[in-house]
Formats: sequence, structure tokens, C-alpha cells
Amino acid sequence: MAVLTHIACLALALNVAALPPVQPQDEQPAAAKFLPSRHGFQFHNSFTGTPIPPSLRGLGLEGAVPDTFGLCGGMSLAACDFYLAGAVVLADTKPPPEGTPLYAYIYRRQTDSLGTMGVMAAKFAQWMLLPDTSETGDSTAGRTAGELPAILARLERGELVPLGLVYAKAEPPDSRSAGNTGRDRLWENHQVLAYGLASINDHAAATNAISGDRTIHRATSPPLRTEDNTPDTQTDRPDAHSPSGPAGGANSTNLTSREIRIYDPNYPGDDRVVLRFRPVDGGIASQLVTGTGRSKRVRGVFPMPYTRVIPPESLSAHRRQP
Repeated sequence: MAVLTHIACLALALNVAALPPVQPQDEQPAAAKFLPSRHGFQFHNSFTGTPIPPSLRGLGLEGAVPDTFGLCGGMSLAACDFYLAGAVVLADTKPPPEGTPLYAYIYRRQTDSLGTMGVMAAKFAQWMLLPDTSETGDSTAGRTAGELPAILARLERGELVPLGLVYAKAEPPDSRSAGNTGRDRLWENHQVLAYGLASINDHAAATNAISGDRTIHRATSPPLRTEDNTPDTQTDRPDAHSPSGPAGGANSTNLTSREIRIYDPNYPGDDRVVLRFRPVDGGIASQLVTGTGRSKRVRGVFPMPYTRVIPPESLSAHRRQP
């Protein structure tokens, strides 16, 4: 399984000056016609080797990260860049190896996705320390409820919105066992690119419209399945009773009546990957669902920084007609 190497990206942030300059643009991204199968990369978010910059290798950092890693933030931002530039991504189905121009571009955009000096990696770490829900205190569900209105508003305006997905949960410092730093799962979080909204009931209709083949897809959404391919009964969710707290009531109902369509680099070519939400005590719980019905619990969702960059023409198959 591809993973996001946030620890390595903190090292990348220290090496930005050694990478080629990029040309940022200030225009707002528009997502009216974006589709992962057309505008996302066709290879899986799984790279081999080490994401640590050559200038920082040999300093003992290699042991802190796996030798199979993901650059999901870089792929998400790069896909956005290519789309806004009217460029068509190459149809390669294998990830580019280190030393190639496309790898260098995605690598640089991975660093960009985490903000100045890796500030967004620190945000992931902060959210990892929070409980899932809380009726009286801070939680990932509560923070997601605070972030979601602005995310939905940006998508309603037609923007592309990079998102951080908190998957991992760290032990607080006062409860860690010997040798556990609480950071050993930082890289298991994820980044995606949101490009649209749909109501929950529109999921199957959108599937058929995208595929053009009503004989393949059922009239209803596929049953949810977890990462280990077992049916998702959601029995581990803390929402078996009516929600209360700040996220309960009409406001949370409005926020959770729609799902967010995303390009997920872990599922290349899948136009049906979505984020779904539901009210829980003190906030909103999240879930990622793929086109095949597989689901993954998401502890928290927040927007990631984005500054538009024009990719080199040599990296694209061709430019789209205006």
C-alpha cells in the first residue's frame, strides 16, 4: 500500500533551494470539467527507493521512512497544475523513476503541498493526537466540522481543492510506551484533490453518466467494503445515537447531505471516489468510498495549500484546445 512520507517531506522542505524554480500563478482553479480518468495520472501512487533528497542522504534519515512510499500530495497538485494549464498528462501506467523530469516535478510539488518548512505535516501531527469525537473538547470530528463549510463553498465556486485526509492516530506523549515516539504513523495520512460535489443519491447516476454503460453498474451505489474487503457495518462508529453538540441539527444535516468527489492517486482512473460525511457527537465523521464500494474511515479532513504552477510543456502529451 502506498504511503505518504511526511517525515521525509520535512527533510524535503529544507532542500527546496536545490530544486528547479517554479512559476506560480495567482488565478483561482476551476473544476467544471475535471475527471480523474481524463486529467489524473494513470499510475498508482507507489514509488520505490527513497524520497530523501540526495544532499541529505547518508545522514541516517533513510531508516525513518519506508522504501516504498507515496507522493500523493505532489500527484494531486501536479494534476491540478496540468488541468489548469490545459495540458494532458502522459498516459503512463507506471510511476516515473527517480531521475526523470516527471518524478522531479511531482517530488517538488509534494514539498509544496506541505507548506513552508513542512507546516502542514505539523498540522497532520496535531490532528493525529486528537480523539475522534468529544462532546466537550477538541476532536478530529469537531475540527472537520469547522473546515467543511469553507471546503464546500470553494467547490461550489468551481475551484479545485487539495485536501489532507487524517487516517492515523498517534498516542499522546503521556501514554506512549517505551520507544514509541508517537510519530511512527505520520506518513500513513493522505492527500487528494477535490473537484466537485454531488448529493448522496446522485452517486449511481453519476457513475452511469461517466461510464456510458448502464449494463455494468447497478442502479444503486455498491455496498461499502473496508480495506480488508469485509462489509462495512460501521459498528465502530460513535454515532449509533442521535447527534448532539455543535455539529448536530440542521447545519450538520446540510453539510452531510452531499459527498465530495475526489481524485485519489491511490485509485488511478476511478471517477467514483468520494468523501462522505455524517453527524456525530460534537462534529462530523468522514469516510472515503471508491467506485468498487471499498471504504476507508477518515478521521479528519482539512484543505491543503495550493499555488498554481505551470508545468513544462515537455511533461505533457499535448495541450488541450481552448
